[in-house]
Amino acid sequence: MSIFDVFRKKVAPRVNGYKTITTIEQTHNNPGGFSFEYLDTEVTIVKDDKGKRYLRVYKKECTAEGNGRPITTLNDDCYPLTNNEEVTPQNWKKVMLSHLSEAISLSYDSYSGV
Repeated sequence: MSIFDVFRKKVAPRVNGYKTITTIEQTHNNPGGFSFEYLDTEVTIVKDDKGKRYLRVYKKECTAEGNGRPITTLNDDCYPLTNNEEVTPQNWKKVMLSHLSEAISLSYDSYSGV
């Protein structure tokens, strides 16, 4: 095992789909100076077809490159939860970090708006 294995995300397991159980947080922020810049975050608890629960963190971010052109990045990651683990709007980041090595990437994409 190398140090890079800690940061390498696993491939999503083969399931017939995920069902949203509850939404923990949904935010939309405009942090940049350009009108097109934004950061959307959606944090939910999802369950797969086998009943396993996950903390799903979906982020869509649009920022300006050095020359002012927009670039959009999508991250969709799931973190396996234990059966008795409760997630709240106050502790979801701590829960996510405690399961960081178990992260499953559902998708990652980065593209230019031009």
